[in-house]
Amino acid sequence: MDKYSVDFTNLDNKYNGTKSYKLADVQHLIVKVAFDVVRFRENEDTTQLWKIEDSVDGPVIVAMYDSVEETVLTAEASASEWEVIADGESGANVFYKGEAIKRIATTDVGLNDIHLLCRWLPNKLASDASLRSSLIKDMAEESKNFLLVKYPELRG
Repeated sequence: MDKYSVDFTNLDNKYNGTKSYKLADVQHLIVKVAFDVVRFRENEDTTQLWKIEDSVDGPVIVAMYDSVEETVLTAEASASEWEVIADGESGANVFYKGEAIKRIATTDVGLNDIHLLCRWLPNKLASDASLRSSLIKDMAEESKNFLLVKYPELRG
């Protein structure tokens, strides 16, 4: 081996590899957030969610978040535009720049903890265009048109 060549494969796999665990190994450490979305009990950071997927070795949980800091910074900057406020234990109202968008029931998203939804959803709406578009798509046609005229940045 050349004294100046170094193999960084193991280091790269450790820090940049796929973030996944066997579900059976971590079942006692996780909490269900939505249908197939979970988080670790000790981690209150709702941007670090995990998804349950099937694999050849059985069910695994796979990280849904990117380790790229730019994505996190962009989401944090625009998350202040979104707000989710609980209206009891069974639902929450979604606001964009102070404008009421939609009411979401916990049964609609398969979630038991409304307070977790209120913490998690603004960041997710700020960073996930497909979630935003599905939320807007489910609105009444008149409300949707009014919203998209007033806030054209939501069209994307």
